[in-house]
Amino acid sequence: MGPRHPARRRRSAGPCHPRGPAPGPGAGRLSRGPAHGRGAHARGLDAARARAARGHHARACRHSRDAQLRQRDLAAAHVSSRAPAGRVAEVFYSIQGEGATAGMPAVFVRLQGCSVGCAWCDTKYSWDPEAGRAVDLDALVDEAAAFPCRRAVVTGGEPLESSLFVPLLRSLGERGFAIEVETSGILPPPRVGRAVQWNVSVKLAGSGVAESRRIQPASIRGFLAQDAWWKFVVTDDADVAEVLKLAERFALPRARILLQPEAVRREDLLERSPGVVEACKRHGFGFSPRLHVLLWGARRGV
Repeated sequence: MGPRHPARRRRSAGPCHPRGPAPGPGAGRLSRGPAHGRGAHARGLDAARARAARGHHARACRHSRDAQLRQRDLAAAHVSSRAPAGRVAEVFYSIQGEGATAGMPAVFVRLQGCSVGCAWCDTKYSWDPEAGRAVDLDALVDEAAAFPCRRAVVTGGEPLESSLFVPLLRSLGERGFAIEVETSGILPPPRVGRAVQWNVSVKLAGSGVAESRRIQPASIRGFLAQDAWWKFVVTDDADVAEVLKLAERFALPRARILLQPEAVRREDLLERSPGVVEACKRHGFGFSPRLHVLLWGARRGV
């Protein structure tokens, strides 16, 4: 890259005089005033030189800041070039059981760690950030790529809390994966440089999580800008009413809102699904099943 500012021609502070003999009378003069005019002219030259010096100092400061920023960016690039490591709860191949792509084959990468703490969570084994197994990025991507599928669902836990999250998405994208991310929406979407389907499950009051924790307006608006899908786990009419209020507050597009029954057992899912379907019909929302619960119950890795 070239310099930030193009080179500027330096202007002299006053008229140029040749090194040879002085010119004849009247040559090169705009006007001839009294002697005190020459003193004023000298003072003007001093002021011009001072302004030029201040401008030079300001430009030097700007160049110094630019150099510091370039050095910081180079250092960050050097750190990010190292193979990241983190912890993962499980990696498995199944079908997507929920959301807009329910039924699609997918490789699930469940990252370890979640600070949200929903009361009805069925993957509490993924909460502790020190649990699971340690893995480096390259090995994790190789493990996912070993399956005969190029759709990945990165989930958790809360995957955005993992140090592996951004490099994982970039590496999966480089391997040709279509990527979905399942998140609670408590953290804003980072820049990943890849097309991502964001499946945001904003928690309701029934989750037992404080509103100040589960509702993060800036994050929600960030996901809105990413054309996210919005999945709400509901148990009764009060939950549906809360969804309606959130949809109005944040202008969530109804065509991208999904209601999902709260159920970790097949019997509960079958019992509660018809009522949720009726709520979807009344309000123009989509219905999210839990196909893995319907097919395999509470088993892990399916």
